[in-house]
Amino acid sequence: MKSLEEIALVQSLRKGDKAAFGLLFKNYYDRLVAYAITYTNNKTQAEDIVQQAFINLWEDKAKLDPTKSPRNYLYAITYNRYIDSIKKTKKQKDNLHIIWERALRETY
Repeated sequence: MKSLEEIALVQSLRKGDKAAFGLLFKNYYDRLVAYAITYTNNKTQAEDIVQQAFINLWEDKAKLDPTKSPRNYLYAITYNRYIDSIKKTKKQKDNLHIIWERALRETY
């Protein structure tokens, strides 16, 4: 997709055009999943991250720069959602560790 076409899609997306969103999704989804897999080494997790990235794109569509291609923005969102998933996993592990320690103390 040429940059001018992408800019037109961004301008339409900012107005709430679902078809423009669908085209961006179609054009970037597989590439973003492949990108996320380079970090996660897990296709399912990568797909979840990219889906969340597109949800964020839709929710924040009004913030998009209507003069720029969405490519860099989509890659940045995907990377940030990956970092969020790492933080969430770490927090879950930390909480499980705390629960495990409490259970052991109460047992003895």
